Amino acid sequence: MSKPVPLLIIQRARDLISDKEHWCLGCYARGKGGFPVHFANRDARRYCAMGALLLAASEMCSNAAEADDLAHAIAKTVSPTGSLVFINDHRGHTAVLSLFDAAIATLQA
Repeated sequence: MSKPVPLLIIQRARDLISDKEHWCLGCYARGKGGFPVHFANRDARRYCAMGALLLAASEMCSNAAEADDLAHAIAKTVSPTGSLVFINDHRGHTAVLSLFDAAIATLQA
């Protein structure tokens, strides 16, 4: 049985930032030297929670607008009570991974 697309996207996003060295604050992605870059930039090395979802969705969708819509819809299910960007920047890496883990568990149930 195949996995639902939102589950695959959340799992991929979590994998992207599971190591704290690949996670960031303050922008969707950072490249070499810690400078902000577009999340899909080939030089991106670190991602915030939303940047990781956007990249994961863009890897699954050929249409950029659809990928953006999908990532934002998934972000609302991952963090239904607050902004995922706010949680990323103010509650930190562990809080983001906990949200991803809870969403994955819910989708696998």
